[in-house]
Amino acid sequence: MRKRNPKNVLIDYEQKMSLDEAITFLETIVKKLKTDKSLTLTLGEQSHQVNPADQVELEVKLEVRNKNYSLELELEWTEREGQEAQSLKIE
Repeated sequence: MRKRNPKNVLIDYEQKMSLDEAITFLETIVKKLKTDKSLTLTLGEQSHQVNPADQVELEVKLEVRNKNYSLELELEWTEREGQEAQSLKIE
């Protein structure tokens, strides 16, 4: 049986906002991916470049628990061949 490598969470972000604010946030992500095929996520002092591969797996999940709904949108991809992993700089 193969052991799976543990996940390394680079950014973990949750915030309550209006639906319109959430839509604008998602539209910004879509716009950056459409125009640049990449984006940078910055949270506090942490910054991470996101460079999806040309082929991605899209997962859409709708869940309900005790009348609380959750809609999750997830993109997964394998690091592009020939692309070096981004390293975190410490200054």
